[in-house]
Amino acid sequence: MEKQFRYVPKSERVSRGESSSYVIHNYVTREFSPNVSVGVSHLDGELWYTQNEVSDRAYYFIEADARVEFASSEVVNVSTGDALFISAGTEYQITGTFTAVLVNSPAFEVKNERERER
Repeated sequence: MEKQFRYVPKSERVSRGESSSYVIHNYVTREFSPNVSVGVSHLDGELWYTQNEVSDRAYYFIEADARVEFASSEVVNVSTGDALFISAGTEYQITGTFTAVLVNSPAFEVKNERERER
């Protein structure tokens, strides 16, 4: 029988972007489940325009003072305690500072992410 749970201590997280203003510490990755990934993301500055072509994305802002700009020209200002859902295929950029729980469904795969400067 396959294990039905996975405990991931901080020491086993997988991090990316450690040398930039945007860092993600991944706890639940595609290797554990193709259905969902969970991480904690930190921004201090500007996140380039990004778009995930496959995964819906949800942020829960543990600490935040940031602005989210969408390709549609809509703008959302996020604060501590706010949540934001972004559908797959939606292009957006975040500026400011935040720490957030980040959930992707299906699980994040770098090949599905499109990033660009605007």
